[in-house]
Amino acid sequence: MSYELTPIAGTSLHTMGFSWWRGWPDPSMKHRHPEVELLVISRARVRWSYAAKVHHIVPGRLAVLWGIRLHGALAAPATAIADIVRMPLARVLRWRLPDWFVQRLLSHGVVFDEAPPVSGAEMRRLRRWHDLMQREIMEADRIVELEVEARMRELALTLEHRGFDSARPLAPGSLTHFEAIATIVAQRYRHPLRVSEIAKMIGIHRVSANRIFRSVTGTSLNQYITQHRLAHAQQMLASTDAKVDQIARDSGFRSVSRFYEAFEANIGFTPSQYRVRWRHR
Repeated sequence: MSYELTPIAGTSLHTMGFSWWRGWPDPSMKHRHPEVELLVISRARVRWSYAAKVHHIVPGRLAVLWGIRLHGALAAPATAIADIVRMPLARVLRWRLPDWFVQRLLSHGVVFDEAPPVSGAEMRRLRRWHDLMQREIMEADRIVELEVEARMRELALTLEHRGFDSARPLAPGSLTHFEAIATIVAQRYRHPLRVSEIAKMIGIHRVSANRIFRSVTGTSLNQYITQHRLAHAQQMLASTDAKVDQIARDSGFRSVSRFYEAFEANIGFTPSQYRVRWRHR
């Protein structure tokens, strides 16, 4: 299953695992997805929620977030424009960015560039990537990937120089194991999946798998599997007319009652209420 950007009013483009979107950051609906997202707001300051924490996003300043936790605008002036690029987490992990930076991104969920924004620079960068992606040729996609990786490395360097590299050291091999775990979950979350099965696939004990995952992300492996399933369900509710029980099964939940329980606890609405709100936003 390859995720696309949650359908909201705006312009979108999907190619080679990367997604680009531009439009008004609608405060009416929060969403989640398993990808890493680069976000730039222009024209107006926006109040943004990530995992129930409020951030004030300054126009022109780059934000990088892991989309697995519920997030979205709380308040956005009509003039605000969001430019977003998303990429698979597995691809970001393959870049072997500094361990402390990856841990900070995955545990905090959102990282902001602390350097003073240069007027329009980040917006122009993201739109340049969009123009390259529109060519739909492998060389252009490769250029985008290299430039996104370089921007992430530049961000890590900026934060390190400003003293933000103080994450607790990870045990040797933790990120390698985390990458393997995240890949398995992304491939198999729609099927019955136990922590013990994942641990067996990568040759470690289930207790170690849980400990490694929590040390990197601050959340449990079972919670992460549920978040993947909820992201899939939100996408289906927003973009299809499938029945709720079918969506529950397709998203990997073992029962419709468990799906309702998890959905209401994490999203704040029943699945049917979410669909109605989405359609009438």
